[in-house]
Amino acid sequence: MANDYAAIVCIGMNDCDCYYSFMNKGLSDWQLIRVFLAVSETGSLSAAALSLGSSQPTIGRQISRLEDDLQLRLFTRHQNGYRLTAEGKELARVAQSMLTCASEFERIAENTQPAQSLRPLRINCGELGLYFLSQQLPLMIAENSPLQIELLASFENYRLSRKEADMMVHSHPPQEENMIVVKLGTAPMHVYASPAFLEKHPEAHSSKNWCKLDWAGFGDTRPEQQGGHVTSKTLAGVNERYVANRGFGVLHYANSGRAIAVLPSWIAEFEPLQRISSLPVATREIWLSYTPELQGISEYRILKNKVAELFRKRIAQTNQSLDRR
Repeated sequence: MANDYAAIVCIGMNDCDCYYSFMNKGLSDWQLIRVFLAVSETGSLSAAALSLGSSQPTIGRQISRLEDDLQLRLFTRHQNGYRLTAEGKELARVAQSMLTCASEFERIAENTQPAQSLRPLRINCGELGLYFLSQQLPLMIAENSPLQIELLASFENYRLSRKEADMMVHSHPPQEENMIVVKLGTAPMHVYASPAFLEKHPEAHSSKNWCKLDWAGFGDTRPEQQGGHVTSKTLAGVNERYVANRGFGVLHYANSGRAIAVLPSWIAEFEPLQRISSLPVATREIWLSYTPELQGISEYRILKNKVAELFRKRIAQTNQSLDRR
């Protein structure tokens, strides 16, 4: 029966027909569809659990329940993760269309709320973006604004099409279709140390001595992240004595005076730190992406323009600071 159903789904049906087939099979739990898409995109139960705020056993049970409900095998299990079967690939396409429509339904409903209601706007901007934007709140939004601001900092690639975020500031262009994408600028990364560290280790001013010093670095050894120890990959031979899997953790390490660190200059130039590298050790682009619907709502559009302006201004200020010193 499962094979018969797979043939019906995969041959000669449009998304609307597939939607009804989904529901006629008894699948009325939207959460199962979200779980299915999360596992299909990450290829890992643990990564899907992290993105959905759940646990790995729960995600595993929900996938099993979904396969039982549909009487289909959606994934093949491998040592390095989960891969979609042919039936799973077709249903993933349909499920994505369903969630996109559901998200649009919710978005329209929110935008027609009474004027006195707060209208949430979610900005996924990473850890250091959150650190920066939260300090710029008076410049971002008036006190009497009807908007409710949610700043998100996460490794996970929030999907704008599923309304997991309304706007994203990140270091690479998004892969989603039908999104508006704007490059805000390019930001260099330099090596920084606190005055206290340099007073104790004046030799840090010479890059020849860096391999003898303690470093703070960004690292994440979880299989689904595959980030590793980023600093040691950028600068061979350095000793990452202090590692954090959040950008502001590395920043705090450097400010503590216990280590030197590679940091984005658009953050570090405005901290009580001193740049000790004459040239950038790396560069990162900064991109802004948002849904087309954002343009049609004046409050959202104004805030989006202010966020873009704040980042562009900070990048310009950073370049001026780098030119002076």
